[in-house]
Amino acid sequence: MSRLPVFDVVAEDWWEYTHEEQVYVAHVAIGRPRRGDDGWTCPLRIEGAHEVWNPFSMHKRWKGWKAIPGQGPFDAMMNALMFAFRLFGELTPRSVAAPIRALEKAAKRKPYRARKRRAKR
Repeated sequence: MSRLPVFDVVAEDWWEYTHEEQVYVAHVAIGRPRRGDDGWTCPLRIEGAHEVWNPFSMHKRWKGWKAIPGQGPFDAMMNALMFAFRLFGELTPRSVAAPIRALEKAAKRKPYRARKRRAKR
């Protein structure tokens, strides 16, 4: 399977879940479906999941975008969404996107510089 350049992310979320009493946060993203030589596919990316979890191989972690096939564009997107949902279904994830977005915004802000107070006359 070739690498997928994904420039159009349709949706993304950060899911927090617990596995063996340890908390993990996985970044889940889905791209716009596209038509290729083999039919319709929808790019899916899951990063940050724990080491035990890997749907494609028992020996290496899933990295990057994976093409999830479908009969048409809507079917490919639904298959990608169901794939992610079923992988995390038993782990009961919860979305933590808002706090992470707030952290990203805070990291981009310029550092606060203490302003000199004007002396009262």
